[in-house]
Amino acid sequence: MRRFLTTFVSCTLVTLTQAVEAPVLAQFTISDGQRLVQHIQASVFGRLWTDPALAPLRARLDEQMPMIEAELGFSPLSVPESLTSAQATLFAPPAGATQAEVATYKRSPDFALQAGLGKLAAQIFAKLNGLGKPAVIPGADEALSMPGQQGTLVRIGDLLLMGTSAKRLIPSPIAPSKHDLTANLNGQLIADTIRATLTPQEAKKADAFFTALHRFLVPMTSHMDFTATHVASQFAAKTTLPFLKPVDLKLCGRLPSTTYSVYALGFDGAVLWDDLIAPLMIATAANQGTTVESLSQPANEQLTAFGATTTVKDLVSGLRGTLLFAQTPGAPFPGYTVGIPRSAGLDQVLGIILKQMGNELPAEGEGMPLGIPNLPLPVNLVRDRDHWVLTSDAALASTWSTTPDGGWLGSPLGKLAIEKAGDGALMLSVSDTAAELRSMQGYLGLGLGSLPIEAKEKQAIMRGFSMLIANAGLSFEVMQQRGDTLVTEGQSMLGGSSIAVAAIVAAIAIPNLLESRVVSNEAAAATSLKSGVFPAQVQFQGGAYRDLDGDNFGEYGFFSELSGGAVVGRKDDISLKLLANESWNHPLPEINGYRFVMYLPDGQGGAYGATDKQPKIIADAANAGEKHFVAYALPIDENSGRRAFALTNEGIVYSILAKELPAGVPAWNTLFGGEGKGWQDRPVWQPNQRRGGGAKAEPQPLPTAPEDAPVF
Repeated sequence: MRRFLTTFVSCTLVTLTQAVEAPVLAQFTISDGQRLVQHIQASVFGRLWTDPALAPLRARLDEQMPMIEAELGFSPLSVPESLTSAQATLFAPPAGATQAEVATYKRSPDFALQAGLGKLAAQIFAKLNGLGKPAVIPGADEALSMPGQQGTLVRIGDLLLMGTSAKRLIPSPIAPSKHDLTANLNGQLIADTIRATLTPQEAKKADAFFTALHRFLVPMTSHMDFTATHVASQFAAKTTLPFLKPVDLKLCGRLPSTTYSVYALGFDGAVLWDDLIAPLMIATAANQGTTVESLSQPANEQLTAFGATTTVKDLVSGLRGTLLFAQTPGAPFPGYTVGIPRSAGLDQVLGIILKQMGNELPAEGEGMPLGIPNLPLPVNLVRDRDHWVLTSDAALASTWSTTPDGGWLGSPLGKLAIEKAGDGALMLSVSDTAAELRSMQGYLGLGLGSLPIEAKEKQAIMRGFSMLIANAGLSFEVMQQRGDTLVTEGQSMLGGSSIAVAAIVAAIAIPNLLESRVVSNEAAAATSLKSGVFPAQVQFQGGAYRDLDGDNFGEYGFFSELSGGAVVGRKDDISLKLLANESWNHPLPEINGYRFVMYLPDGQGGAYGATDKQPKIIADAANAGEKHFVAYALPIDENSGRRAFALTNEGIVYSILAKELPAGVPAWNTLFGGEGKGWQDRPVWQPNQRRGGGAKAEPQPLPTAPEDAPVF
């Protein structure tokens, strides 16, 4: 022990001045590991994990733990139990570093890791022993030189240390802190370090970007603390962002009292352009050897081609006010609302977009529904004096312009927003975490249903989720300018703002919602063929509406003929509505995410479609057309459907996975096996069954046809 202490002290004294020479770029610290563990155990998540309701999940982990321990050589659960402190540090090159030192740093950045792990330190070192070569480090019990310039790993008693040089392998005292986790970052030093590793020419180009980003290249500090009810966080940066402006709480007050999540950001687009975007464009232009005008030209030309007279700069600079994002209750999906400050340029662009959609800009104080392709939510656009509002909440759309006080500021969440905003919040995010989690609950159940885990484990997860909801409270995150420091503070059970939770909701809900739409589209396509197209064809053929050979036996027709279009061979202007939806009156109708294709026999063993030329021998085609047709329903894309369907004159719907088909419109005989196959062959696809099973479709009675009609 005496020899160890002597070596330790001497090495520390010799290297202390050297260590000081390299400033810290970034540092992550756990000053008291056991306190952190205790706080996490006392938190909602710690209490939840030990609750009897989650016993099935703990049992699953217990089953897998022996295998994990055998692979690692130690129990990962013992790491938090053993942790006393930890610190990871990334250093900059020393002041006045030579070119050789910088080259070395570029290959292997200077870092130091230190963790107090008790008796577990020896176990972990033993497990890693085969990854490197034994090394001799004064004062170390064990040392390994790691491959590929990854540094050296040493064990000194209960400590594990790793670094790129000997001076990083000496234990350093970790300063006590009242916070559970602390992170420090020096943006300017990071920029200086990057610059030092570049060639003079590269550095000159980088300097333009560093200048543009100078407000972000500053010292930053972040703290995180776990409490019994929430996670508290604080982020501070020595900077000012002049393009951020105080949030307009009156705008938020127009929301209904039931709103459970609000995010608001105040900004000035003109200042944003001059202070950040323009300098970045100047730097980019210099880096690419061009001009700012050339960079802007493509976007401005697109706006001009679009019919707008505004420019990208005008669009951005004209925006000034509060950007709003809110969530309200809704089914099957929460209501989402976005408020964007109005400007002359934005008004013009929206007007052009709406005109292309066949609409006009709503008058001030009015709204209108928008049909947005492939969006599984109804959306309304509302125009008020200062903002454009896009919302999927129909009730909010109807009251936004007529109700200046929606009641939200008087709700518990609104009162929290007023309290935390203070004299002037630049960013404000508040949420009712319980309501947000409830909006996820149904979709979580859908997601769990597809996982290969036991029913009792699924039930445990759902019970645990319900317990989270019961323990959840109100969350907030607020950004304010305090002197020369930009400070963001918050607390949340989930350790993040409502935007993060909204992202979780979307990640869980949207795939399930889209999948439900896929299932709905598939069912609609199959039903359209079975209950729509087939009866229409039977009636069309039976009524002899198309009779090209004049034998008083009708032929089958194309979609347009069944739904109001001209009937081939007829001199009158008869307009049939056997398929009532006007969307069918098209050669290739697209309905509910599916494209429909009809083929009729050409009398020569093949077929022709609605966009093909008429067969050469009309009589032969007519005779064959009295007996056969084949219709296909194909998903427009993978988000519209997974299966393709086909219908024949027998009234049976067949299906196949769409990915098994070639891209594009299928050949007429794809159902029968493709090339070389014809009307006389049996379908190779399987009769359609609903997802999850169901009875196979049975053949339907065939329409009457002449006995002497040839078979093709």
